[in-house]
Amino acid sequence: MRKALAGAVALAISVVIVTPAAATVTPPTAALTIPAGASDSTPATVGVPALPARVDVEIAIDTTGSMGLAIDQAKDEATNIVTAVQAVVPDARFAVVDFKDAGDPLNPEYALRQPMTADAAAVASAIGAMSPGGGGDTPEAYNLVFHNAYDDATGWRADARKFVVVIGDAGPHVPDPVRYPDCVDIFDTADPNGLDTHTELAALAASQRTLMMIATPDSGFELCYGELVADGFSGSAASVLGGSIATQLVDLIAAASASVSVVDMTVAAAPSGADASWISFAPASTGPVDTPASVPFTVTATVPPGTPAGDYPFDLEGRADGGDVGHMTLTVTVPPAPDTGEVTITKTVDQDSVERGDRVTYTITIHNGTAEDVRVRRVVDLLPRKFRYVSGSSTGGGRPKVRHSHRQLTWRPRGRVAAGEDLVITFSARVRLRDGCGLNRAWAKLGDYTVLRTGPTARVCVTGGDDDEDHHGHGHGGGDQHGGEDHGGGDNQSGDDDASGGHGYHG
Repeated sequence: MRKALAGAVALAISVVIVTPAAATVTPPTAALTIPAGASDSTPATVGVPALPARVDVEIAIDTTGSMGLAIDQAKDEATNIVTAVQAVVPDARFAVVDFKDAGDPLNPEYALRQPMTADAAAVASAIGAMSPGGGGDTPEAYNLVFHNAYDDATGWRADARKFVVVIGDAGPHVPDPVRYPDCVDIFDTADPNGLDTHTELAALAASQRTLMMIATPDSGFELCYGELVADGFSGSAASVLGGSIATQLVDLIAAASASVSVVDMTVAAAPSGADASWISFAPASTGPVDTPASVPFTVTATVPPGTPAGDYPFDLEGRADGGDVGHMTLTVTVPPAPDTGEVTITKTVDQDSVERGDRVTYTITIHNGTAEDVRVRRVVDLLPRKFRYVSGSSTGGGRPKVRHSHRQLTWRPRGRVAAGEDLVITFSARVRLRDGCGLNRAWAKLGDYTVLRTGPTARVCVTGGDDDEDHHGHGHGGGDQHGGEDHGGGDNQSGDDDASGGHGYHG
């Protein structure tokens, strides 16, 4: 273990200029034709470059009293640090953090001096505002730096490879003496924020932020920093501050990028009427992988039963250690369902993720797959809890009768549905749900009293909420109970959505 740590600390600092290979997912477009209820697959290859396409770098500097020379060096090199990294990764951004320790009213424990920016002048200004001062005991607020690097407003981009670079000459409060023996200080005090070193490093690694610990010369913390980065994410490394921070940082990023721990694919965006659950990838992830590399995947699309015909374009993203390395557009075409000799009912919604107060549009489709015209006596829809019908928004089935707080709608369509044709009813609802999800239910009764049901479907979730699906099939006649939807008028049938109605048209 100690030998491995020493190797990490002794990382050679030499100028490494690598022209990044193009980040790609191939093919850039693909298409699958999949009937509702079926699956199909297509190959994809994620091209992982030698250097990331974009990086976000947090530079955190210990500014206690003993750090004067290192702070002066950082000030002198501030602009060059940005331009040197951007020379090899043009889409690079930087944040600047100044930290000391708690208990000094004149020197703040932690300060985010500059959120992520590509502006070298802004970075230089933030570093230029630093001055040494405070401290007292040896341990400083390193645990807080680790914590805030994954849990603050630094401005990290979701699709960037992330680096946390810490320059210092001390260690964190109360580290585990077994895991981090060279970080223990006899004058140590409890962490003023109640933070634990191992827990914070684990969380930093889980958030895919690579940790670079740079010790000032003669600080005596080289081995401590090697022990800390051993718990870091892929590419984490420790080194001693050299003559050029800019060169050192470029080399550290290049060395960290020579291998990636996790290459995977994800759904970056799903089309209306579909969601990410349609798409799966095999393998789910792979790694470690030496770069540059071409990593094959199989993309499988599974279309849920009852999905309306149409084209559904998905934006698929290839990732390497959390960084975006390219996109692929997969268009899933769902053909019209073949006639089955039955009458069927389906229900869809135009949006599956909304905010409270938004308006959604539902579509009920009754398809006559028989060889004869069919009469539809009645269509009933029961909206989820906290969804309200928008008056006057209905088309295709006549004017609905609205009951139960604008949640239950009943249509009595005129005429008949010809063989092979559809009856399509659309209407809108306003979402009043604060959080969670709601499912819709619709049913129809045919001329021979056959009952068609969609079951719980057309899921709509309010952004940021937990599932809170409606469970109201216990009345109002829209679900699975007897009678309840409309006992008066029309055909005077009291049990008109009885389960004995069957699941299709039987001639």
